[in-house]
Amino acid sequence: MKTYTLNPEIVEWIESGHIHEALTGRGVYFLPDHTCRDQHDVMLVMYVLLSWATQASHQPLVSDALSITCQKLHAEGDLETLNNLLLAHQIQSDDLGIDIGFNYETK
Repeated sequence: MKTYTLNPEIVEWIESGHIHEALTGRGVYFLPDHTCRDQHDVMLVMYVLLSWATQASHQPLVSDALSITCQKLHAEGDLETLNNLLLAHQIQSDDLGIDIGFNYETK
C-alpha cells in the first residue's frame, strides 16, 4: 500500500478523541466537500481515519468509534449522515484494501 501524508488537522481531531465529531462534521469539525461545498467531506475524513488506524495499529479504537457513531446517528434519526458514513466506509475500505469491521445494531 502506498502511503501518503495524512491531513494533520484531521489526525489531530482523531488523536484528541473527536472521531465522532470528525465523521459527522459538526461544528468546527465541518470540512466542505470539494464538489458540494455545503456538505461535509466524510470521504476525506474516512480515508484519514482508516489510514491512521492501520498505520498506528488503532483498528479496535476505530471499530468502536464507528459503531458508536452509527448508533448515535440512528438514535438521532440522522439517516442521511448515517448513509453517507456507511457509504464512505465501504468505498474507502475497498479502495485502501483495509478491513476494519464494526457492529452496528439498531434497537
